[in-house]
Amino acid sequence: MPSDDKDQTTWLRDRISYLEKSQRTMLESLESAATGGEFKSSPGKYKEAVDVLQDFAPRIMRLGAFRSVGLWHVDENTSDFTLGCCIPESSRQYILTEFQRLTEEGMISLALTGEKPLTAAGSGTKDRHVIQAMTTASRTRGLFVGSLKTGQSMHDITLPLLMILGQNCASSLEALELYRLLRIKNQDLQDKKEQLELREKKRLHAEMEKEQLQAQLVQSQKLESVGRLTGGIAHDFNNMLQAMNGNIELILKTKPEDHPDVVRLKSVNESINRAAQLVSQLLLFSRKTGYRRELVNLNQEVEGVARILERTIPRMITLELRLDPETWPALGDPVQIEQVLLNLSNNAVDAMPDGGILSMKTDNVILDNSFVAAHPGSNAGPHVLLTVTDTGCGMNKETLSHIFDPFFTTKEIGKGTGLGLASVYGIVKAHGGYIQCYSETGKGTTFRVYLPSREHERIMAEEQQPESVPIGGDETILIVDDEPEIQELNREAMEDFGYKVICASCGEQALEIYREHGQSIALILMDLNMPGMGGYKCLEKLLELNPAVNVVIVSGNSANAHGKEPSDFGAKAFLSKPYQMKDLAGTVRKVLDIDA
Repeated sequence: MPSDDKDQTTWLRDRISYLEKSQRTMLESLESAATGGEFKSSPGKYKEAVDVLQDFAPRIMRLGAFRSVGLWHVDENTSDFTLGCCIPESSRQYILTEFQRLTEEGMISLALTGEKPLTAAGSGTKDRHVIQAMTTASRTRGLFVGSLKTGQSMHDITLPLLMILGQNCASSLEALELYRLLRIKNQDLQDKKEQLELREKKRLHAEMEKEQLQAQLVQSQKLESVGRLTGGIAHDFNNMLQAMNGNIELILKTKPEDHPDVVRLKSVNESINRAAQLVSQLLLFSRKTGYRRELVNLNQEVEGVARILERTIPRMITLELRLDPETWPALGDPVQIEQVLLNLSNNAVDAMPDGGILSMKTDNVILDNSFVAAHPGSNAGPHVLLTVTDTGCGMNKETLSHIFDPFFTTKEIGKGTGLGLASVYGIVKAHGGYIQCYSETGKGTTFRVYLPSREHERIMAEEQQPESVPIGGDETILIVDDEPEIQELNREAMEDFGYKVICASCGEQALEIYREHGQSIALILMDLNMPGMGGYKCLEKLLELNPAVNVVIVSGNSANAHGKEPSDFGAKAFLSKPYQMKDLAGTVRKVLDIDA
């Protein structure tokens, strides 16, 4: 401090001015630091490295008397420096040129190895640059080059702030890279999760398909077991029914209509017919019987069954029909399809003892491969969909799993055979169709029956012919049957219709008779299941003797027809036992008239 008072005053004034200027500079730097510290809440909000640099460049610009600044980031793949932001943009070329010169002079390398900002001379005599490496603990993330205004320098307080901002910028660049890697890792984990979920979904789907196939196998085995049993007894059982039925018919012919025995005999006859239907149902659900293949108008079948139901169901049950007028024709047997409708309807009625709604609906559907994959046993292509719904008591899951089992019933003893839905299942399967059932306790039941359709074909209307009384003839008929009682019944019936009859008990005897009297025999009525040669072999030999021979096949097991037409075996007609004598006479006369 000077000793002279005047000089002391001047010195004090200069010192105060310096301190005021330093204080002002410090306050400005602190204010810049404060405003420069307003960073984004999360580095994860940056999308690219350029976004980070553009966010930090204005903050660095406010720290000193820079006329221009440039910020570089290091490329993750090539490790090259890329200029990401320049302020002002018009100085980009100058900044790039200076960066190239500083690199060649080794100043950039020197700055990258140092911890503090480095000051270097510019290309102009008065140009000065500040170089700051932006580094994290792992590696260099970027670089700052700021060109000071002419004659300006950075205050001592500003340099640490520049270092802090540089480190923050480097941290943000590193965080951005970590966020990018984290997103890639998360995406990889998400992809693996989706793959695992897909594999799990496929596994569960495969298990479900396995369970469905196992259930179908069990059902098929049940049907096969009962089918073998049914096929084995059907012939003998129907032969017994035929013997009873034939004898009753012959007795009824000798009784006047007002005779007291007629009522009892007709009652027995009705019981025989019900027994025959029971055997037929056994054969149907076990798929041991054939069926006719013709175009069937499903709407007409539904309307026919509806007329029957309107006369028989309780009045508190409402019948609703929703039939698509453009329904395609189904390919199948109209009699068996009617049986399906009746069985489903009867079950629905039984499920609504207090009344409700019975609905029958028809639609056209095309089953695609995805439906077939999800419903094993179904087939792709055009189908007619029959939906039968009731608002009855419904079924629980346990009951639902057994509804197609033979002899399974929830009805009281004497009110159900357990063959209704089993026969429906067999008929649908025999037609190449598919059946589904949906039911919940207290919410009713819905059956969906898919029947294969001929989408583009039309059904020709057939003129209904009135039933005619069969007439007889005087031709000679050869009856071939190993059952003496049935042989005698058929002989007596044919003789009553005026025919001359010759009888044989086996195929060998029939061939011997035909060789002797073939010219006079107009028709052969032959059973198939006989000891020895059997009906098929006998028919083959007869056709060798005379390809035009008239043969009517009769059998106690309709499975012998294998769902084929009689002509496929060389026969002219087929009759399934038990049959009415008038049906036998009508069939015989029809074949003879065609031959004539």
